Amino acid sequence: MVLNVQSYSEVENRAIAASPNRIIEACLPEVFLKVGYPVNISEDSQLFRYVDVMHELRQTLDYSDLLGGLTTEEFAEFEAVSRGVVDFTSKKFGRPMVPKSSLLRAFYTFRTIRDMAPDTNTVILECGPGCGYLGLLLARAGYPYVANEITQAFYLYQSCLWQHFFPDRLIELATDERGLEDFDNISSGDLLHIPWWKFTKSNPIEPQFTVDLVTCNHMLCEMHGYAMNYLVKFVRNSLLKSGHPGLFFAEGMGSELVRHRYTAYDVFKRLGYARAYADTTIDVWLPAEKSNWIENYGSKEHEKSVIAPTLTSMQKPWSERSFCSKLTYLGLRARQVLKEKGLSEMLKRVGKVLRGKTTSHEMIAKATEDNPYPLLPQSNTVSYSIRSGRLARENLSRVPFSKLTSMQGLLMDGRDPRTEDELFFQYCFGEDYYS
Repeated sequence: MVLNVQSYSEVENRAIAASPNRIIEACLPEVFLKVGYPVNISEDSQLFRYVDVMHELRQTLDYSDLLGGLTTEEFAEFEAVSRGVVDFTSKKFGRPMVPKSSLLRAFYTFRTIRDMAPDTNTVILECGPGCGYLGLLLARAGYPYVANEITQAFYLYQSCLWQHFFPDRLIELATDERGLEDFDNISSGDLLHIPWWKFTKSNPIEPQFTVDLVTCNHMLCEMHGYAMNYLVKFVRNSLLKSGHPGLFFAEGMGSELVRHRYTAYDVFKRLGYARAYADTTIDVWLPAEKSNWIENYGSKEHEKSVIAPTLTSMQKPWSERSFCSKLTYLGLRARQVLKEKGLSEMLKRVGKVLRGKTTSHEMIAKATEDNPYPLLPQSNTVSYSIRSGRLARENLSRVPFSKLTSMQGLLMDGRDPRTEDELFFQYCFGEDYYS
C-alpha cells in the first residue's frame, strides 16, 4: 500500500487523540514552526516541493568545497539515483525533477558512514531523513535501514520515494498494525519507516533488533528539548548491545536558532556518552562504557608509523583545488553576507572560515575550543577510520563538475534543473545566493 495524505492523516489523528500533551509537544518541528517553513500538505501532488530542499543552490560549493568532487564510482551511483528520481517525479507529479544539493549532501554523510561502518550488516537508524536520499543510498548499498520522521510532508515524500525504489523492501509502519517492538531483526537492504507516534512513547519498549549506528544530521539543535533527550536516551541501550562500537553520528548540528550546540553536547554527556571524534562538520559519540572498544588503534609504534603519516598527509589544505575552492567560497559568502548583514558581520564570517578550515588538527581544535566536553584520544579507531577514508579518496580521480551538470541537463531533457525555491532565491538575492 502506497502511503498518501488521507491514510497518513487518519492514523495520525487517531494517534494524537491517544497521545499525552508532552509527547505531542516534543514531536512538533520546533524550528520549522518558528520560521514558518511548511511541513504539511493537503494533497499528494504538493509533494513535489520536497524533492530537493533545505540545501538550495549549494550544489557548486558542496561539490568542490565539501566533497572535493565525486569519484568515478560515486558519480555512477549519483547518476543512477538521479535517473531513478527523474523517473519517480515524472510518474508522480507529471514533470521530471532532478535532485542536486540534497543528494550531494547525502553523499558526504554516506561516505563517512561507510568509513566508520564498512560492514553492510550494520543496522543504521536515521532520525529526520529529510528528502530521504541518505536512506536510499544506504539501502542500495545493502545496509539494514531504520528511519524516524516527525513531519507529515517529509514523511510522505520519504515513503513515496522509497516505495518507488524498493517496492518489496519498504516496511511502512504508519499504516502497519505492528509497532517497533514487533521486529526482532531488519534484513539487509530493508527499510523500516517509523512515524512519531510509534517511536516516542511514555514507557517505550526497546526494539528487539539491535541498532549499530544512529545518524541525525542537520537537526539535533532543531529538535524540541524533550525529543532530543528522549532520542539520545532511547537509543543508548541498543548501541550498548551492538556487536559494533555503537556510534551516534551527526553531520552538522542544525540551526542554532533556538538552542546552542553545547546544549546537545551536555545531553550526551549527562546521559553517559563519550565523544569519539569531532571536526567542523562531524561529531561522533558512543556509550562511555564502550570507549575501550575504540581505544588506541594499535601500539605506539603503529601510531608513529601509520596514524601520524596519515594526519600529516591530510594536512594539505592549500592544494590548487582546495585553494581555488576556498577563494570561491570566501568570495561568494562574503558578497552574500555583505548584502544581508553589513561589513562587520562579513569580516567575522570570513575570519571564521579562515580559522576553521585549514588543517585537520585545526578543525578538531575549532570544534573543541572552550568546550567542557573533551574528546577521546584521537588515535582511536573511529577517528582513524574517518581520516583514513578521506586520505584514500584523496588519491582517487574525481569527475569534473561540468560532467555532473551535463548529466543533469540530459536527464532533464534541456529543462531548467533549478527548483522554484532556487529561482525565487536567485531573484531575491542574486545568482550567487545559497540557502
